[in-house]
Amino acid sequence: MGKSSGGYGALIMAMRHADIFGLVCSTSGDTYFELCYLPDIPKAFRAIKGNPKAFMEKFWREEKKGKEDFPALNIIGMSACYSPNGNEFDLPFDLETGEIRRDVWEKWLTHDPARLVESSAENLKSLKLLYIDAGTRDEFALDLGARILCKKLREFDVPHIHEEFDDGHMQISYRYNHSLELISQNFD
Repeated sequence: MGKSSGGYGALIMAMRHADIFGLVCSTSGDTYFELCYLPDIPKAFRAIKGNPKAFMEKFWREEKKGKEDFPALNIIGMSACYSPNGNEFDLPFDLETGEIRRDVWEKWLTHDPARLVESSAENLKSLKLLYIDAGTRDEFALDLGARILCKKLREFDVPHIHEEFDDGHMQISYRYNHSLELISQNFD
């Protein structure tokens, strides 16, 4: 189980290793990347100012962070995960113009749980529990990503529980109690 990127990790582990992870709970997990990551790209572009290394040095050096620093840090982190290139990584946008680099963006999309349902349907069907929830005011639109993911799960007849709650993305650790309760009820 996990929240945000941890929820993403729980989903991916279920898709790849359902034989090991039979009970899965994702709270506000990253999915449907067009909605959760694309809006941060212009912010990241402006903060990085053409030089990711200089941005990172500034980020760690300065105590006060700028409004667009965290979206930039997030895009850099996701680039390291979704578009590694040897010991470095490729950003999904052109450093000079901000234009989306389609070749890199396509690499990101190959990791999107919403796109992996079809190839992972049999693994997901073998789970004893697949629980997905998100707040209806999630600042990263992960509630919409969860809806899209669950629609695809229904298309492939993958049993799951989908819930939404009236909250955003931050300070929602109280949702873990429900996940833990479901895990307890389904644990052999």
